[in-house]
Amino acid sequence: MDDGGLKNLQGLLRERAAQAAAAAVANGGSVPQEEIDSLRKLSDLCAMIESTGSKPKANRWLPVTLLALALVFASALLFRHVAATQVEIEAAATSGEFRLAQTRFLTETAVVTSLRLTGIRRLSDPLCAGMSVENPPKDLTLMAESGSRPGTITLQPIEAKKGLTVTVLGGDSPTRWELAFSGIPQTVKATFEEFLKIDGEPCRIQAKFPRTLEATLDGRSSRVVLDFAKPPGQLLPPLLPIDRLAFVRTDVVELEGSVERQQSSTLTGGNIYLEELEGKQMKLRDGEWLDIGVRQGWLRAPRSPGANLLWRYRGSVDTLRAGSPDSRRDLKPSWLEYARAQHGMELLWGTALSLFGLGGTLIRWFKA
Repeated sequence: MDDGGLKNLQGLLRERAAQAAAAAVANGGSVPQEEIDSLRKLSDLCAMIESTGSKPKANRWLPVTLLALALVFASALLFRHVAATQVEIEAAATSGEFRLAQTRFLTETAVVTSLRLTGIRRLSDPLCAGMSVENPPKDLTLMAESGSRPGTITLQPIEAKKGLTVTVLGGDSPTRWELAFSGIPQTVKATFEEFLKIDGEPCRIQAKFPRTLEATLDGRSSRVVLDFAKPPGQLLPPLLPIDRLAFVRTDVVELEGSVERQQSSTLTGGNIYLEELEGKQMKLRDGEWLDIGVRQGWLRAPRSPGANLLWRYRGSVDTLRAGSPDSRRDLKPSWLEYARAQHGMELLWGTALSLFGLGGTLIRWFKA
């Protein structure tokens, strides 16, 4: 019998049972024995039909589907990395390059023994007879003379515009700072007094009163080299807002008559701390490539010159990879690591309940 016939019999049973109950109330609780036997037989018949009828088949694909979805979700948590993360990077490198996110003074006032400018586009003062201010020499070195009347060169604070790319280059001398600029034309001002000479030029300058030179440097590539009489204090600001940071050197080499640009890492070591993973530390190896996608952060530039410059960056990054040029690993935390560090108890209870529900479903599946 199909489900429709069984439902009709069950409806008839309910109807006759209701009629018997109404008659019993009317007759003071008396019900004929024949009626009770008839209702019992009808109830037994319904139960027999229900127990021998075909049962709906269990959906055996449901547990498999749930298990597959759980594996996909677990894989996404384990292998997918967060879009951005907060880090602190300590790096030692022979050079470093950064781009300013805001206009800042890049240096303080500094008294130097020599000032070299390369990539000059324009000078405010011809300095020597026959020197053009509109078409000056591309490379110029001012040197303060020593002796009974020594000259002085004072570098005025360098104002760096937003978007300027600055490279700080290391060297063997503890008394020399070397800065390279690109992206935006840069202006450098220096005040000099008394006797100076210009390297490579047959002239000698005598300034009885302070005299200021303003040089406009090429926006594609320029450089400023400062020499001090003794190791200077901190020249660069303690904190700089940046939106780009790299530890890469580009060398121009000539191979078989053609000129090629070759890049290499300038890292000599360091550490990365993942702030959202309770300061988890990762080591950086000598010569390792480090890709940093700066979103917003602050850079503590090197405090003193030298062959190995010390850098520290703190802020948000959306790219963080390290390794060889051909194989670099993603250092950003996975979603599972992030969830465990930020919501450990919630993740524990959620995982326990999910496993409990999946286990119950599998048990019912195997019993079906």
